[in-house]
Amino acid sequence: MNAGNSFKRRLLLCTLAVAAWCGMHTSAVAQSRLHQQGAFWVDQNNNRVELRGVNLGNWLLLEFWMMGSAITTNSGAVPDQCTLENTLTSRFGYAERERLMDVFRDSWMTDRDWDRIKALGFNVVRLPFIYNLIEDENAPYNLRPDAWQYLDQAIAKAAQRGIYVILDLHGAVGSQGREHHSGCAGRNWYWDGGNGHPASYYQDRTSWLWQQIAARYRNNNTVAAYGLLNEPWGTNANTLADNLYFLAQQIRPVDPNHIIILHGHTSGIGAFGNPAARGFSNMAFEMHFYPGIFGWRDNDDPALVHGDWLHCSPQGTGDVCDWNNRITGLQTPFLIGEMQPWTELGRNGGEITRKTFDVYSMYGWASTAWSYKTVQQSPQTGGGNTGWPWGLITNTSGFGNINVSTASAAQIESYFRQFGTQGLATHSDIAYWMAYQPTVGNNIEAEHFKTHRGTRIQVTTDPQGGDFNSSYLDSTDFMTYQINIPQSGTYNLQYRVASPNSGGAVILGRNGVDLVQTSIPNTGGWQNWQTINTTVSLQAGTQSLTVWVQSGGWNLNWWKLTAQ
Repeated sequence: MNAGNSFKRRLLLCTLAVAAWCGMHTSAVAQSRLHQQGAFWVDQNNNRVELRGVNLGNWLLLEFWMMGSAITTNSGAVPDQCTLENTLTSRFGYAERERLMDVFRDSWMTDRDWDRIKALGFNVVRLPFIYNLIEDENAPYNLRPDAWQYLDQAIAKAAQRGIYVILDLHGAVGSQGREHHSGCAGRNWYWDGGNGHPASYYQDRTSWLWQQIAARYRNNNTVAAYGLLNEPWGTNANTLADNLYFLAQQIRPVDPNHIIILHGHTSGIGAFGNPAARGFSNMAFEMHFYPGIFGWRDNDDPALVHGDWLHCSPQGTGDVCDWNNRITGLQTPFLIGEMQPWTELGRNGGEITRKTFDVYSMYGWASTAWSYKTVQQSPQTGGGNTGWPWGLITNTSGFGNINVSTASAAQIESYFRQFGTQGLATHSDIAYWMAYQPTVGNNIEAEHFKTHRGTRIQVTTDPQGGDFNSSYLDSTDFMTYQINIPQSGTYNLQYRVASPNSGGAVILGRNGVDLVQTSIPNTGGWQNWQTINTTVSLQAGTQSLTVWVQSGGWNLNWWKLTAQ
């Protein structure tokens, strides 16, 4: 068997091993109706779609920590939306309360925010909303006169920019968990009943609500999916699974086509089984992954925690590998509905954010970071390398607090309007890495592969730059990169390597053909770096180039192609 055939065989095996396509995909046609094909999100032509985006938190369901907890009552910081709404209603009446809430909504998200989302390269937003945005809370089972104002607006703004929308019921009537982000902290009426009603009352109203939503958007291609309940953890896993399947069953006669998302329990998705076995199609699972936070090794080095999570063990097991096996076995798409890969990482936050999106996309998972924007009373004055809050976007002009128990309606209105005009800044390191593409003439960061097998990453000490290097490179591991070769010809090829071993070897290949093999020297240690040189003949065009570990036991920081 010649070298070319050998490489082709290995590339085929690698494709099967990771259950992913080795660098080959087709971008979605703008606003094509999405549907399920096995474990993947696909467009109307059955091409896989990479969904990368953010949550629009604190817009249609307020979470007051996202505004620096600057809004207070006489009892202290406002804990949840119910408290704000009740305070405003008791002081000004329902109609004025809703006018003020609309002032906030019109200010928190404006065209400049939508433009920033597009500029970061995102193509999907997860849209958290509370039930009483649509249902008249004073007349259950009736729509508000303005029921569709903000969902319609969000969908229209997204469609103008080629962005999909995942509708996420973040706060169901009665609250599906005791957390403040369900709208009313401390309630769990959706599961336990309360306020004189059994749980079935709240669940039935939620079923009715989703039927109204489905009827409204069943023919809208911008809507990617329906997220039935966010973090509905006020019950056990089996009860949750049965309820979400019940909601899906109520939606299907109204809308047989849109993908419906089943949110997992804290214990995972095991209670759902396979949706196909229950007669459902166009379904997806959702989980929220927060490595390094909320007890997930949060006393460990955050870069190490994220690196371990994203790249599994050297044996190819654990973490995302186990989840990929689970999702592949169920042949159901996956949404990482919330993640936070920057706020704890300082100078490594931008690169880990890009890596997180890349790895999830490699497996075919959709992912939406939490969150697009947060603000605080003290303005952001530093860059992402010196600390950054939970929003990709934050404020550069400060603001004070306001007591809604004593402030006038005019003062509250003015306070809310400031969010539409305050100075904003994007996490510059994330912006850089989200736009990063391997290019000829520049260092190609080894860890920014499109697909891989067996690779891990670690923080590098190489004086020639790069935050991370690819590590644990064993024989038959590989990394594939999508690169545009501007013209056919001979190129200088450099590898920046480190190894305490002799006998290493690397192959650069294209489309299953070995192009050039190069020996890796013993550099004296895992972080003792040396640049090695060779040449390679390349054809023009955008193509997948694969760095194949012919003989392992070395690290790679970057590699580079330069036209002769």
